[in-house]
Amino acid sequence: MMNIQKVVTPTLCLLACLLSFSSAYAADSSVDSSTPAEPAKVSYKFTTTYLGASDDNNAIDVNLRANYDVHTAWVGEYGDRDGFRQLRVGYAYSPAFTYIRPTFSVQLATKGYIAESVSTEIGDKNFAILGIARTNLQEYYDLGHDPSDAITLGIGSRAIENNEFYLFQIFDDRLETQQRNNHLVWRYKFADEQRLVIDAS
Repeated sequence: MMNIQKVVTPTLCLLACLLSFSSAYAADSSVDSSTPAEPAKVSYKFTTTYLGASDDNNAIDVNLRANYDVHTAWVGEYGDRDGFRQLRVGYAYSPAFTYIRPTFSVQLATKGYIAESVSTEIGDKNFAILGIARTNLQEYYDLGHDPSDAITLGIGSRAIENNEFYLFQIFDDRLETQQRNNHLVWRYKFADEQRLVIDAS
């Protein structure tokens, strides 16, 4: 029997790339070019995570993320009780247009790990989500426990002020693990630089 995912995956990858790169030619006519834009500023986020394990191989992860306009960079390290340690660095570029909002990202980690991804939101206040991610299949600990070589499909909404809703699935399309992770995410902005995030998966 034909493996549908093997047929669909190249098509989705090509579609994501075409939609994302074509957005470079889109223009938001609502922007008044005569009005000087406010200068962008760098914002930082430091996150620490403690992971308890049933076999007592507990772990700690630290991550420092910096955002500047459409650019995001991060550096982090994961380490567990058994001695596994991995340092990572990454960069993402997220230009925003009226109806297409792509994100291109790359991440490098010790132990030879390399990962790349492209994802796109298509729509205005209500939108579709499409993404694809690829790695070189080297050892890596993923805090989210999502498959690293995967397709992402979903929907989202920003129709309610200060609220964002996402419903999407991340599924393995390369290693035939049959892993499928569903996420329901709510983000609530209650201050200029503060928000609440709930991710049920």
